[in-house]
Amino acid sequence: MHFALSRCYESRLDMHSHKQGRPLDGQQRASPEADVTEALSSDGSLVQPRPVCWAEVISAAIIAAAAVILPLVFGELYPFSIAPMFRDRPQLYCAYVVLGPDGKLLPLERFQLQRNYDGNPVGFGAGRRPFPTLDQFGTEPSEEELRMHVFRRLTKEYPELPFVDVLQVVVGATDSQTVGIIRQSRMRVEQHVR
Repeated sequence: MHFALSRCYESRLDMHSHKQGRPLDGQQRASPEADVTEALSSDGSLVQPRPVCWAEVISAAIIAAAAVILPLVFGELYPFSIAPMFRDRPQLYCAYVVLGPDGKLLPLERFQLQRNYDGNPVGFGAGRRPFPTLDQFGTEPSEEELRMHVFRRLTKEYPELPFVDVLQVVVGATDSQTVGIIRQSRMRVEQHVR
């Protein structure tokens, strides 16, 4: 029976034979079938080492280098991330509720008051561009900024409503050990008919 063996496999067999005190090539040697029998795995299948494929090694090295270099240069370039979770150390945040004239909740997304924050600074670590919002985790808009923002969104999204009520709850450190509600405010934003 004739076995075609790769150079890599033959050299491994030679090394295996040498370790066991058997003669190397060019010397008296057992039959090729005997060497193959020694290279069988426990289930009887032939164990053949795979030669190194340099294309795979180079590809893996490029991906590893990109995972290190791209986040340092660009900050975020999907799928590579600098993993910035909570690096901005927010001290407070605002929660909003918008009520229509009938007292029913209106969707925050229509007023661009939704929270996009997921522990990463906005625009980092999520692999997606966040939707526009006035809510920036760690900051509190002034009453005038909030009123003007809601007015613009009200006239655009709900021109049929005469007004909306906006409840703003600011949450932050109440002392060095606890977090809770710092203040609450409620304002009515009316639709101005021109």
